[in-house]
Amino acid sequence: MKGMKVRPFAVLSVIVILLFLALGPRLLPMALKSREPLEPLIPEKPEWTGIIYLWDIPFVTAGTGSHARWLNRYIQSFEKKYPGVYINVRSMTPERLAMYLQDGEFQDFFPDIISLDPYGDLVNESLLADLSGYISEEILAALRPPARDRVVSGSRLIGVPWMMGPYCIIINNSLAGLETNEVQFGDQEEEQPPGLEQLEQYAAKSSFEKASGRKKTAFYGFCTYKSPFSKPLLSMIYQDNGKLINDPLTAMLLNWQEKGNVLPDRWKEMPYAEGERFFVSDKRAGMFLGTSRTVYTLKKQQESGKGFEFTVIGIPTDGKDGLFTDQVAAFGLLKQSKPEKKELCIEFLKGMLDTVPQEYLREIGMFSVLNNSAALYDELDPMSVLEKSLRYYRMGPNDSRNQKLKDALDNFKGQ
Repeated sequence: MKGMKVRPFAVLSVIVILLFLALGPRLLPMALKSREPLEPLIPEKPEWTGIIYLWDIPFVTAGTGSHARWLNRYIQSFEKKYPGVYINVRSMTPERLAMYLQDGEFQDFFPDIISLDPYGDLVNESLLADLSGYISEEILAALRPPARDRVVSGSRLIGVPWMMGPYCIIINNSLAGLETNEVQFGDQEEEQPPGLEQLEQYAAKSSFEKASGRKKTAFYGFCTYKSPFSKPLLSMIYQDNGKLINDPLTAMLLNWQEKGNVLPDRWKEMPYAEGERFFVSDKRAGMFLGTSRTVYTLKKQQESGKGFEFTVIGIPTDGKDGLFTDQVAAFGLLKQSKPEKKELCIEFLKGMLDTVPQEYLREIGMFSVLNNSAALYDELDPMSVLEKSLRYYRMGPNDSRNQKLKDALDNFKGQ
């Protein structure tokens, strides 16, 4: 139209469009060629998809009382990595598992992966796949000795360990006459836990009777517990070079037993709930031989205003390795007929040993099964003492010397 002005912006737009139409088809392939390929947003489905069944039995109790949070988190990461593969978890008691396993009646309902009981009394090894050809020597060499002993049976590898815990002595500071700063939580590498002389002092201080009217209440220097899957006393009657020795620690226990006022009558036979109540709630013992579970129970009591000041120390070793622990959780794989499914089950087990899942064990009050793992606990946390004590442990339930220790416990004087 006459008199109409053409705006500069419109002219520029027309020129750009014309250039794109002319040069675009030539430039586009070059741009695509120079661009790095994008990672797929969704992982590729594996050859086999379906449900892997896992039976979870708490043979080893976490410090927080349950490991379900850790297991669920790991399962979520595994399912995300392998689309179409799902882990179906069924939690049950050891008693229910024993019912299912008796006479092989329920083999049609058996899972793919199962918790292994520490002493092998429930899950028969004949049901388990041998993993020795699937788990590398490098992985086995990276395990702490008792964790490795836990799953090695002769020439067979019957499972994969994934968390562990040591035994420890927990002291009621008030009853034992112990000042909190007498034992530093952040011990140096070369320093040892309090020696037997100090334990003798703590026991003597906390062994007495308290009268309230006509009623007298006895207080004791030391107590512990015993269960089918947790035998803490074995950690104090340890072996050196494969030979059972009656060392000063064993002599001290025998001496306390003969005195009659240092140990409660049922000190070796108390179930955990009774032993914990005796020490934590009733406050009737100066020392308790237990696990990180007791430490976390005491922490919770303190938070509620009902607790007491306590100190945690490792089992005295006099500088020698060879302590025993049966607190190693492990899963085994039942024999599989489908190779692709078996491969995924093994990947699930191996993944438990990755750095991130092992670090998350801190959240449930437990410890890594790997020798070279970074420290999980702060120096000022009493759990740090237990983490350092792991270096003295050399024995687990499948260790060839273990039967001697079990016999020694059964035949301990005064049984």
